[in-house]
Amino acid sequence: MTYTILHTEASKGWGGQEKRILDEIIFLREKGHRFYLACQPDSRILQEAREKGIECLTLNMPNPAAIPAIVRLRRFIRGKQIQIVNTHSSKDSWLIGFTRFLVKIPLIVRTRHLSTPVTNKFVYTHLTDCIVTTAESIKDDLQKIGIPGEKIASVPTGVDPQRFDPEDIDRKEARAALGLSDGEIAVGNIGILRSWKGFPDFLEAARQVAERRSGVKFFIAGDGPRKEELAGIIRDKNLHHVVTMLGYREDTPRILSALDIFLFTSYANEGVPQAVLQALAMEKGVVATDIGGVAEAVLEGKTGFLIQPRDVGGMLAGVLKLIEDEKLRRSFGGRGRKLVLSNFTIRHTCDRMEEIYAKGIADRRQGKHEDRSR
Repeated sequence: MTYTILHTEASKGWGGQEKRILDEIIFLREKGHRFYLACQPDSRILQEAREKGIECLTLNMPNPAAIPAIVRLRRFIRGKQIQIVNTHSSKDSWLIGFTRFLVKIPLIVRTRHLSTPVTNKFVYTHLTDCIVTTAESIKDDLQKIGIPGEKIASVPTGVDPQRFDPEDIDRKEARAALGLSDGEIAVGNIGILRSWKGFPDFLEAARQVAERRSGVKFFIAGDGPRKEELAGIIRDKNLHHVVTMLGYREDTPRILSALDIFLFTSYANEGVPQAVLQALAMEKGVVATDIGGVAEAVLEGKTGFLIQPRDVGGMLAGVLKLIEDEKLRRSFGGRGRKLVLSNFTIRHTCDRMEEIYAKGIADRRQGKHEDRSR
């Protein structure tokens, strides 16, 4: 059975959360489902969605109870005969919850991408039918505040194993593009340059590695609000010869191909991070902080090393061990790709979401959710 589905996203940023929405739409519309996206007019996801042929409702979302937004959502949902609404951020979740009192919405799904603390659980307990988290740890956190476990499903964001395939990229060419010579070890991290991503810890680990080992280069790929701060740290610690900031890059598989080690340094707000899964898919040796759902993918001593958040000493030890042991890097990388292929592909994600949509609709028809619509 196919459905007409509206995704809503209040975020104006561009990261793993927004990319997951578009990946799911593209994958599932090939199976016959019809999709729409409601997002803010000055958001990056609007631009990306239109380029992919997704019909969008542009909607200003200044606050969680914006009356004009609710009125327009009501009209759109009724006109397009929407069967499922999948919300992704706080403001749009509240707006859709209020909209349901004005128009029939058979199923509301709230996808919670981050492990930030819940400040008001009403939207989860009363304004949504089922909840999807991107990691088991986030599901556990919701249960701890009283949300029934049967209402929650954990569905990590999968990667495209064809795009992230080490066999399809010329590694020597990718390394040459980064200025790496034979014998140099490349350590990298990829992500939005936000506070909780821990890039200052990455830079401190780079400084300490450079004191102990020559021939190691560090790379940061990404852009964001902490860019100037990080550039200042590199300048103040005289790390220009060690660390290169690559800026925002679309060629993530090529960057990962050039690396030998992936050092993930986040200390908050993570599910199962896309960057980590991508690195594993590209058969990289991984050293990662044990935060959110990281441990679902980085299995200690099997697909990588787990360290405590903000533990620069642990980062240093893990990176140095992988620098010295190429065989271990290859072992972690091979097991990491196998794990991704068996559990964390985009197909796994979308097949599971399709099951959740079908079950949610069936449960609503059988009266297993309280009907709050009019």
